[in-house]
Amino acid sequence: MTAITVVEKKTEALPFAQSRPKERVLIDIQAEAITSVIADGVKMTGDLEGTHGLKIDGHIRGSVVFGTNNGLCIVDQTGFIDGSLIGPRALIKGRIDGHVFIRGEVVLAPGAVVNGDVHYGRISLRDGAQINGRMYAITQKDAQPTQSTPTHRIDHVAPPEDPGPSMREEAAAA
Repeated sequence: MTAITVVEKKTEALPFAQSRPKERVLIDIQAEAITSVIADGVKMTGDLEGTHGLKIDGHIRGSVVFGTNNGLCIVDQTGFIDGSLIGPRALIKGRIDGHVFIRGEVVLAPGAVVNGDVHYGRISLRDGAQINGRMYAITQKDAQPTQSTPTHRIDHVAPPEDPGPSMREEAAAA
């Protein structure tokens, strides 16, 4: 399984305000199986289901089930999901109004907002991220939603595979 790597950069202190270090996230698009993009300005109504990872810059009114084989979902700063997010790994920088069920690693970047419960295999919360709901740790043997996630039922979850190295894309976190 590929981890989401966060690299911190140092910044100079400002005289009248306390500065925070900026973070850069290195994402291997091919290894993370990101094959689809919902672009900024796109508004979609209905559930979205796919076998690979995806990047969401637009608005989706419906649930997103991704990475049935493998993959990472990036909900960018302009991205908004009004529904559940279910898959193997996620980097959330935008907003989700619904439950999140990530059986691997989920990273909530500064400015990320989740209005719902978060079920996770591993979680990283950055300063400025918000969860307005409950948090539940899960294990691989528990990799299906619990009774507190009423919107979806997963009958079978395959463990993530290690796709290996590839090209890298740099995405700046807010």
